[in-house]
Amino acid sequence: ACPGASVNVYSAPFQLPTQADSHEAHIPTQRVKTQTHPRLPISNGDQKWSTSYCSPSRARTQKASLLITCLRHELARFKTATSVNEDTQAFPRKARLLCGSDYKTVFDTCDLKAGSRHALLLSIPNASHSRLGLIVAKKNVRFAVQRNRIKRVTREFFRNNPLNSPRDVIFLAKKNLGELNNEELRALLTTLWQKLDGAQPRAHSQ
Repeated sequence: ACPGASVNVYSAPFQLPTQADSHEAHIPTQRVKTQTHPRLPISNGDQKWSTSYCSPSRARTQKASLLITCLRHELARFKTATSVNEDTQAFPRKARLLCGSDYKTVFDTCDLKAGSRHALLLSIPNASHSRLGLIVAKKNVRFAVQRNRIKRVTREFFRNNPLNSPRDVIFLAKKNLGELNNEELRALLTTLWQKLDGAQPRAHSQ
């Protein structure tokens, strides 16, 4: 302390805090309900909006996604029904060479041939009904759309122009067959069919 200055020190007796002076006495015993925004979900608040509320933009996105899915299912169902109708009604299984052994039999025991620079027909007799096998390789006809078109036109021609006697026939595409349009392809098939019907079967050498 500075010299000449008087110091007045007040000392009060020490007292323990009572319940009235305690800070905990002012804390309410009941839990205060959480005040939240009605559209903002929280973990311990009102869950009404958190489970059912959906923004308009999200709702539109979900509806659009559902519509696209339904359209895809309908398109797939339509394609399946169309392919089934084409396979079962236009060109049934009994009119086809179905497995590799059928093709091998025709190649090994072929007694009739009819060919041109675009295609070749190989044939053997069949006791009951005619059947057709198609070989349209990618190396000869590059694009799938052309290969499918050639197969479709050939099947249609085979169905509408039955041979004089039932035979198993293999249609073998050669190079550049895809350059022919449908009319030219039908003219080619007509020529080959006439050759096949008019040809005399050759004796197969054992």
